[in-house]
Amino acid sequence: MPRRSDEAPLIHRASSTRFEAAERMEGSRKTRVLVVGAGAAGMSCAHHLAEHPDKFDVTVVDAVDYCGGQAFNIPIDKERYGASWLNQGVQGGS
Repeated sequence: MPRRSDEAPLIHRASSTRFEAAERMEGSRKTRVLVVGAGAAGMSCAHHLAEHPDKFDVTVVDAVDYCGGQAFNIPIDKERYGASWLNQGVQGGS
């Protein structure tokens, strides 16, 4: 079916409709963001999004009960090893 000369292309109309809807919603509600993984990248992402509390509602989840992903430390015997902790995970690329 041919288009009338005064009719905008369908793609243009759809884009402008989404844009107009986004403008109406601006400031009316925050975007909910779920960050999966509390490693370095996940925590960085969550941090930067959380700097804009008027725009984003951020939740971070991870499979374990600590942050850091592959980068964490383990406690060791200071008397025996000369230090009370040891980096674990990142150096070997595990």
